[in-house]
Amino acid sequence: MKKRAFDCKHACVASLVVSLLLMALVMLIKTGDSVLDSLLSLLITRASLSGSFFFLAKYLSLDIFSPKIKNAALTIPCLLVALNNLPFIALIRGTASVAAPVGRIILLATSCLAVAAYEEIAFRGVLFLSLCKSHRTKKGIFFSAVISSAVFGLFHLLNLIDGAGIGAVIMQIGYSFLIGGMCAVVLTACGSIFPCIILHAIFNFCGGLVPTLGAGYETVWDAATIIITAALAMICAAILIIYLVRRGDENINSFYLY
Repeated sequence: MKKRAFDCKHACVASLVVSLLLMALVMLIKTGDSVLDSLLSLLITRASLSGSFFFLAKYLSLDIFSPKIKNAALTIPCLLVALNNLPFIALIRGTASVAAPVGRIILLATSCLAVAAYEEIAFRGVLFLSLCKSHRTKKGIFFSAVISSAVFGLFHLLNLIDGAGIGAVIMQIGYSFLIGGMCAVVLTACGSIFPCIILHAIFNFCGGLVPTLGAGYETVWDAATIIITAALAMICAAILIIYLVRRGDENINSFYLY
């Protein structure tokens, strides 16, 4: 057991060093296409950071990589919320469009998966479960979810450094907090980080497709979209809260090996 912990600790440090080197390297690589540069940067850096937090979770003896998914039906309303992030109405009406080549869309999807893996392992797998470790009651899980989601939301203030507008960042903080809370409950219900990663990746891809690779994003928030989004969010929140109140602590002990 000590040997495994020792190996994971050093693997975590080594992968973190590699991640930092890659971050410095991607700043030097310029293709002349700002969108391509951004997607490649996200893919390379977040994939390497995912590795760092993978080893950190192993070192902390957090069992979050189970292939067995419990309570899978609970992910259905969450999946609808994630898919609804794609502006279906604007795309159908033609006020928004995507004309990027398939390869660029695949690159966006892969980048979204890398970002989701990094953020879910780091903020749900490590931070949230570390907060829960000494407070494994339903109340403790709830407050751990709120705190870790708030940290996750505020983490997006770093986007200001990349030149994002303050209004866009404030919106991002808000929905990141909500997505963080949703994924925290999904993690405790399903007993695995994989549904969280998939839901997060779908949410990011659906929300990023038009603004990153298309046109007409300013038209996506019509009245119908706002109503549907609010309705799905409230239904999903109600289902997750009911689960948390009734059975929120049923799987929490399974995450801690020691």
